[in-house]
Amino acid sequence: MDVDGRVIRFDTISKFIAPGMRLGWIVGPPSFIDKYILLQSTTSQFPCSIAQSMFLGLMKHWGDDKLHVHLQKLQHHYIQKCQLVLDALKLYVSTDHCTYIVPTGGMFIWVQFPRLKGKMTAEEVFKELVQFNIIAVPSSSFYVHNIYEVLTQHHDSKKYSCTNASAITASTAVIKGSENEIPGFRVCYAAAEEDKIVHAIKLLGGLLQKLHVLYGM
Repeated sequence: MDVDGRVIRFDTISKFIAPGMRLGWIVGPPSFIDKYILLQSTTSQFPCSIAQSMFLGLMKHWGDDKLHVHLQKLQHHYIQKCQLVLDALKLYVSTDHCTYIVPTGGMFIWVQFPRLKGKMTAEEVFKELVQFNIIAVPSSSFYVHNIYEVLTQHHDSKKYSCTNASAITASTAVIKGSENEIPGFRVCYAAAEEDKIVHAIKLLGGLLQKLHVLYGM
């Protein structure tokens, strides 16, 4: 697929075997992988040996056929959970208050509140949701601001070791969302029980209605 060496792909078994098994793999151009191996040797070094042994044993026991059956069951499960969220959003949340992208796979839905832009940040909406015991990841957690300045600020390789430079860049790049962004959330439907998902979205709809009344919208 990638003939120009421009694609770097990360995969993990934590999304289809077990959340606590933090094992994965990376595919990319050889020149990048060589440097990545050097970086990894000075940071995480290597994944958990116990987790690797467990996964290897499971794959030997399952084989390709049983792994395929497991993945099909998982896909069906996520399709049902995703549809549950979409139905609840249509039922309890006004389209004037919320927009969302219907996913074609995975376990997340990207939800945004356009009319709250400039009035509340994602973190402020998050604090309101927490009062109802609703947890979702604020959209600003996925944005990196001023990335050019971040990357060029610590370009002097003579001053930093490989580990320190990567840590400094990562810590600097995680910056709070600005007021110019549309507040929103990444909603996960993987583990939550169905009745709790519906209840949470119903509370979300009520909260958004309250906020829109508060701001006179």
